[in-house]
Amino acid sequence: MKQVLILTLICIFSTLSKGQNMPFKMGFLLNPAYCDRLNVQSDLLRGIFIGKYAYSIGIFAQKKMTKTLDGRFGINFVNNGEQTIQQPIWVKLNGNLFTSSSAEAIQLISNFYNIEIPIDIQWFINRKRSFFAIFGASPSYNFSKSGTVNFYTNGQLTTSNTSKRAGDAVLALALQFGMGYQKALNNNLLFEIQPKFRYYATNAANSRYMYNAGLQLNLIF
Repeated sequence: MKQVLILTLICIFSTLSKGQNMPFKMGFLLNPAYCDRLNVQSDLLRGIFIGKYAYSIGIFAQKKMTKTLDGRFGINFVNNGEQTIQQPIWVKLNGNLFTSSSAEAIQLISNFYNIEIPIDIQWFINRKRSFFAIFGASPSYNFSKSGTVNFYTNGQLTTSNTSKRAGDAVLALALQFGMGYQKALNNNLLFEIQPKFRYYATNAANSRYMYNAGLQLNLIF
């Protein structure tokens, strides 16, 4: 499913970028990031769950509003998630705890797959329109998720099982901001590098207290 969505975004971007005399510019983004939770409610889980690698890929339309402000609207595919550290496996027999004979440790990895509609305002700080700040919000829809269970023996991965299931079908809201630098590669192509922070202001279980921090790369035509 996620491969289809990514290919669809690329096809839409390719089609729109060929348009002539458009009243706006088109852009393509890639955002490798780190995802974690700002707060884990359970003291037991606080030392077990850790962050993991995440990424976003998407397209956007951008229009100049004033000399210093641009508006931006797009659609992104986002992969967030979390994972546990490797934990010893214990089984309870006759009221006593014993280590499992088949594996010594276990690790759980969760992936959340979202479609997001970011709406941003880009404020250029200097007259050359090279340095900017950007802020906005993204309605986020979780359409799918997956879980992976890894088993380890003597520190080596022995078995890995992945299962997929439907998403929570919950519409959440992500608040985002960042700062960046824009460089003209030629008369028709701009490149942007932009550290970006996104916080999910929602009670949905898959994104509660979750943040996403990464380095976004944009190509604008």
